Amino acid sequence: MKTAIINASPKIKNSNCALVLNDFKCYLGDKCELIECKLSFNTDYNEVFDTIKQADAWVFAFPLYVDNMPSHLLKFLEWLNDSKPDISNKHVYAITNCGFYEGIQAKCAINIVHYWCDKTGNIYGGSVGVGGGEAFDALKSVPVGYGPKASIDKALENLSNAVLNQTTTDDRFENLNYPRFLYKLGATGRWKKLIRKNGGKVKDLGRKLS
Repeated sequence: MKTAIINASPKIKNSNCALVLNDFKCYLGDKCELIECKLSFNTDYNEVFDTIKQADAWVFAFPLYVDNMPSHLLKFLEWLNDSKPDISNKHVYAITNCGFYEGIQAKCAINIVHYWCDKTGNIYGGSVGVGGGEAFDALKSVPVGYGPKASIDKALENLSNAVLNQTTTDDRFENLNYPRFLYKLGATGRWKKLIRKNGGKVKDLGRKLS
């Protein structure tokens, strides 16, 4: 079988989506033929469609923006609905990561994927909402299935089994396996580092715009 993985992060490189997908692909292994595709703001929709149309399953991976999917992914789904109405019966899955600690924050965005499948006659196979996605860069050297990523990777493994068997599974929303306050502490340190790197001051982080 053929599985298309569509990375819909707007980042050209070094995206958290790519890091999460690296773990997901470890579970798929060589059990299916992978078709990998990048979807961003300037992507030619016809080119993306031509790349993924022969796949039996589609896996959309995207970051959470204001509790929703990125606008270019939403537009692509709308374009598919309007321009390719004959596409149906695809098994569609989603993986979304967010900067929030709680993976459940992704539920609204995942529901959109579900509703799109219902409207277009495609088969919604299930999704994983990943909390604490910003930590994946710091954890990329941690083996798959271990450490703070363990529960998230377990959910990705479950989703990979559904993809390989072309079945459906329940949505799962997972957090990192370490305390929320530590994640918040790490995130605050990262913001401080970034603002200094860009010539700003730490005190500017709390400044109100007039």
